[in-house]
Amino acid sequence: MVATTPDGRRAFVTNIRSGTVTAIDLEARRVLAQVPTGAGAEGVALRPDGREVWVTNRAANTVSVVDAASLKVVAELPSADFPIRVAFNPDGSRALVSNAKSGDLALFDVGARREIKRLGGGVTSAAGSNMLGLAGSAPVGILIDPSGSRAYVAYTAADAIGVSFEGVPGSGM
Repeated sequence: MVATTPDGRRAFVTNIRSGTVTAIDLEARRVLAQVPTGAGAEGVALRPDGREVWVTNRAANTVSVVDAASLKVVAELPSADFPIRVAFNPDGSRALVSNAKSGDLALFDVGARREIKRLGGGVTSAAGSNMLGLAGSAPVGILIDPSGSRAYVAYTAADAIGVSFEGVPGSGM
């Protein structure tokens, strides 16, 4: 997975096998750092203001928060089983993490760096579609619409897309 800063000067690439995120200076075309985050580092997203990089560590069941300037891990947040993707709402106050094996979504308060809500997908697996060996519906891909009022979630083992957070009070989405 790869994410770029809002100004397009840096990219961050996750490395599943080494449990790191690589920071790259795109203008100079050079690696700035390999930042250890956690086992199975896969999902990556930058806060809309570009100040933090959030990395999901699927084998460690954590989310690492990396300061984009210092390239240091500033927080490790627990998540459910197999956190695989992360996305921010437009103002960067909330982050949504898909947990593929536990089959749910975790909503984080970004400023407080804590989970504030856990939502089940309400989507059931499609017969014969669970090619990854994941239990349940396996939420993976996340896209938050520009208004922040809805999150579209791809359920890998259900061959379905769900709409989450529509009308959820206090979701900040």
